[in-house]
Amino acid sequence: QRPRLQHIQGKPLRRGGRLGKSSARICGNAVRNGYFL
Repeated sequence: QRPRLQHIQGKPLRRGGRLGKSSARICGNAVRNGYFL
């Protein structure tokens, strides 16, 4: 469990701000898979 996980969970729009709400779904799946970090 990396500290970045919490950071991304807290601000899902930080990485995919242009995707908007979709970024939340993508970020959630990405964090689970771990390829988004």
